[in-house]
Amino acid sequence: LGRIDHDRFEHIIVVDDGSADPLHDLPGAVTILRHDRSQGAAAARNSGWRSTSSDVVLFLDADIDEPGSVLALMAVFDDPDIGAVAPRIVGSQNASTTGGPQRWIESLDMGTLASSVAPRTRVPYVPTAAMLVRRRALLSIDGFDPTMPLGEDVDLVWRLREAGWIVRYEPSVVSSHTPRRSERDWRRQRFVYGRSNAALAARHPEKVVAFEGTVGNVVPWLCAFTLTPLGSAVGLAAATIGVFPLWRRFRRLGADETGARAVRDAVDFQLLGLRYAGGALATGVRRSWLPGAAIVCVLRRRSMIGLAAAMIVPHVRSWRTQPESVTVHRWVGAHLADDVSYCAGQWAESLRRRSFRSLRPSISPLRRFFVHAPAVTLREPQT
Repeated sequence: LGRIDHDRFEHIIVVDDGSADPLHDLPGAVTILRHDRSQGAAAARNSGWRSTSSDVVLFLDADIDEPGSVLALMAVFDDPDIGAVAPRIVGSQNASTTGGPQRWIESLDMGTLASSVAPRTRVPYVPTAAMLVRRRALLSIDGFDPTMPLGEDVDLVWRLREAGWIVRYEPSVVSSHTPRRSERDWRRQRFVYGRSNAALAARHPEKVVAFEGTVGNVVPWLCAFTLTPLGSAVGLAAATIGVFPLWRRFRRLGADETGARAVRDAVDFQLLGLRYAGGALATGVRRSWLPGAAIVCVLRRRSMIGLAAAMIVPHVRSWRTQPESVTVHRWVGAHLADDVSYCAGQWAESLRRRSFRSLRPSISPLRRFFVHAPAVTLREPQT
């Protein structure tokens, strides 16, 4: 609260969700709302926004370092269809940590590209750690769902979308987030994030998948993972065959497009799809299907090469953009710890619920995916 310019806010409300040491003597004109017992983040945020009549509500977690910077996004509400907007959240560079993996991994960071927010897109959600929300939008869906102990902020964003509101991600404004100070707390946080994914799959089964791709860019990878000459040949043939329906579609989309250009576009599109599918499959193996992949490796040791590649290669590629002071083994080790903790949480919650919806893949026919892709691109180019 000491970092907040109080004059810029109509009301500042702090919700004490049943802490053992009640809050008191806070600086400035601050209203404290206390729950006698902890009711969870959703109920706490509902108590906060319902106690004020402001047209726009700023939700802030206590570990956000630059709380006032988010107000730079107020201009987006000139569009009456926008219900919420969130900034980019990065790890604080000034945080005092033990030097563990929490220094490098900020799972709330949704990247550098502005985007509309929608499930099963590049930016499927934005966290409420720092988010501006229109009051009318909150009223239209009755705020947060207090029955959601996990993933309540993602649930809010998806229900706003279902109610017809636009949710925006605007990384032009950046807020810093203080990481967990100990590696144990950091691992526990990642475990909880994994649990929330399984909880969201139970509430929104059509919006949560472990992997999404098409037949044309999945089959080549599955064949290649057999690590046999025959499998590699079949994979190459499948990738080549996948070019032909794309070529036909490109010819139909542009009557003035020459045959040679249509071929080049089809090949580029197929290569882009293969690149995406490879990364998405690797993510699915690391964060959703790791127990099954381990069993496969025990039964067929040659598969260990493919598993090792899926777990290590993507992180090595991301390490190449980091400062020289970050060693590759520390970087890869930190991200593997993140993947394993998340996977453990997802499986624990899935077993508890006896539902494995969050672990299912979604594989679309090549033709159907390509027909819809141009429409999505034209309507929301950022996604």
